[in-house]
Amino acid sequence: MPGLYDEMGIADQVNAANATLKHLRQQTMGFTHVDGSGTVTVDTTNPEYIALQSKIAALEGKLVTVDALKTQVSALIGGHSVPSLRALRELAAHHQNTIDSAPVRAFDLFRMKRELAIEQGNAAVRLAMPSEVAALLDGYADEETALKAAQTASQAAIVAISADLTTIDGLTNEAQAALRD
Repeated sequence: MPGLYDEMGIADQVNAANATLKHLRQQTMGFTHVDGSGTVTVDTTNPEYIALQSKIAALEGKLVTVDALKTQVSALIGGHSVPSLRALRELAAHHQNTIDSAPVRAFDLFRMKRELAIEQGNAAVRLAMPSEVAALLDGYADEETALKAAQTASQAAIVAISADLTTIDGLTNEAQAALRD
């Protein structure tokens, strides 16, 4: 399963930054020596060492920023009780499907129950006006109410998920920008 950096599309950039940081840290070893007392010391006054430390600090700052943005993305994802960004997108698609399919499912259910009632000889259903039929079908009203409730819940959920996905896109753009600088 891909990590969150992968899902954000920045894993390669983060890995490259970490590799560069490791390389820069290794370069600092060239500014160490053993003094007369046998103690390992660093020549902290050397301008090259100072420049190297500056590069290291800047890169560490970028990685800290990116990690903080990742933490924010993770919190947004966790707020929907899903394990990943992909799962959050799938949850949004599920809610959109519930919203879109509820009327079709209600109509199919209505038609099926109406046909069944007619087949069973329920003349009242066969002779009723369309607006009266739903009340004559056993259990239809409860099932339609459940479909409406699911649709309403999905409409509320999709608003929250869409807002968080927009925020996640912004945070991802920030992370990409931080790694570019």
